[in-house]
Amino acid sequence: MNTALLCTKNLGVEISGKTVCRQLDVAINAGQRWGLLGINGVGKTTLLHTLAGLRAPTQGKIRLDDELLSTLPRRTIAQQIGVLLQADDDAFPGTVMETVLSGRHPWLAQWQWEGKNDRMLALAALGDVGLDGFEQRQVNTLSGGERRRLALATLFTQKPQLFLLDEPTNHLDPHHQISLLNLLSQRVTDTTHKRASVMILHDINLATRFCDHLILLFGKGEVLYGPAKDILSIDTLTRLYGHPVIAVEGPNGPVYLPG
Repeated sequence: MNTALLCTKNLGVEISGKTVCRQLDVAINAGQRWGLLGINGVGKTTLLHTLAGLRAPTQGKIRLDDELLSTLPRRTIAQQIGVLLQADDDAFPGTVMETVLSGRHPWLAQWQWEGKNDRMLALAALGDVGLDGFEQRQVNTLSGGERRRLALATLFTQKPQLFLLDEPTNHLDPHHQISLLNLLSQRVTDTTHKRASVMILHDINLATRFCDHLILLFGKGEVLYGPAKDILSIDTLTRLYGHPVIAVEGPNGPVYLPG
């Protein structure tokens, strides 16, 4: 039996007196693409940060490749988990190439410089997201969408096993939303590697298109999770968002819209 890339046992998460989830037992296996859905302020980002080890849970355990996450060095975690934050913050602006190469830092020894292979990985990732030729551009001259694509290229250069992404489609036009989520899906479903993804999305239809498993946060600790085909329904989505949801038939299945 294969070990889950990441699993939780009796996980409870709270923030500012608000319960995000309780008794969450989830196993994220290689090849799976998880979506995390819920209304604004319900705690999606807090749960994602907890899974990444950026904050401690209120109760329960998180295991990364069958090791307790809380006991692992940050370097080891960074080699296995790649995190895309909700906003891109350029505390120390540099060039596009300098930024994308930062994805290789977990793999370098102390004071070690990036080598030829690192630069090849970085260039390939920039090409994948349509930023080839941008290597010497200053990051603070990029548009919001270009910065988002650069952040994803940095994660692709990092080559983690588990991608944890907070609203990866922020600032992206429809073409780049589909293109980049396709790239992510290809990396996760490539059976030559053990990879998985968990991403926060606000677009239900992107979630149904690019996620085969879902975690739904209803508030007050209530959570529903599992294969998307088993838990997704009009009634469930209406309750999740506190607003009527309707479904119309599209070329690839139902399309969900606000009623």
